[in-house]
Amino acid sequence: MKKFFGHINTWEKRYLSKKARKSKWYFWLKLILLWPAVLVGVIERAIIKHKAPQVDKPPIVLANIISGFANLAFPNEDVESLAMKRAAICAECPAAQKTGVYSVIKDKRTTKIQGMKCNDCGCNLSAKVRAIADHCPRNNW
Repeated sequence: MKKFFGHINTWEKRYLSKKARKSKWYFWLKLILLWPAVLVGVIERAIIKHKAPQVDKPPIVLANIISGFANLAFPNEDVESLAMKRAAICAECPAAQKTGVYSVIKDKRTTKIQGMKCNDCGCNLSAKVRAIADHCPRNNW
């Protein structure tokens, strides 16, 4: 994270005048554009600092969550065929539960599991079945 902000500071010094770096509009622009990076850094530090004891739940990997939602937003033919197979299995699983929170995420391709979550890991099933590196906590796929 320090490297990331170090590169930004170097870029600012190289390409922006001191007056531009001190202006209010630049402060707000920088704040709006960089808050996701700062938030991810804070969350990562909190996770590393507070290693919770494992309670029969698989570890949640941030990269799998991101790839699942990316594949949901930008469909790929190979990923979709894998998702259809996994969705058929998840639809019959007793751990799959309908929830109101995930029903706002529209998924017209795998309608069997739209708005459902996995009770074992808490993941949104529409995204989980599309995360290629992810696996079922019950080892069904």
